[in-house]
Amino acid sequence: WLRGQNVFRQFMLSYHHPLTMGKPAVPPICACGSWIFAESTLSTEDKVVALANAFKSQGIYCENFWMDAGWYSTVPSPDWWSQVGTWRPDPKRFPNGLKLVADKFREMGLGFLLWFEPERVGANTDIAREHPEWVWGGTNGGLFKLGEPEACQWLTDYLVNFIKENEITIYRQDFNMDPLPY
Repeated sequence: WLRGQNVFRQFMLSYHHPLTMGKPAVPPICACGSWIFAESTLSTEDKVVALANAFKSQGIYCENFWMDAGWYSTVPSPDWWSQVGTWRPDPKRFPNGLKLVADKFREMGLGFLLWFEPERVGANTDIAREHPEWVWGGTNGGLFKLGEPEACQWLTDYLVNFIKENEITIYRQDFNMDPLPY
């Protein structure tokens, strides 16, 4: 059993370990400020950049800065979840979008990890209003129909373009709902 554990470890390190410039990544890989800013619902371009600078000034090194849930929301915490499925930055808090944030992180030597949960669609989202046929739950929100070819293609294209346009280094996907009712 010891040999088996070692063979498994070697397999994981060889084929499933994140790399940075061709070498195994070592912790700390990411720094997250989401709890400080109430799951990013109160964050702004200036706040996240200031937090990343504060980490750096304190000698806290990381490869990527992590923005969690709520960057898209136009409603205050704790109701950020009602707008999951609106994958556009809050225009009041991020009037220049997220590309400028990514640019500032890159100037500091950081990548940009951004949180998504594309399967969950809140009732107060464009997808639920404009394409209820793509949502198990319709205009009431619910589970995005990834099995619907047109819906899946739209979501894939949207996310790929968003990641490219905003120069997101790491896409973080989450899933925080029970799909069974749908």
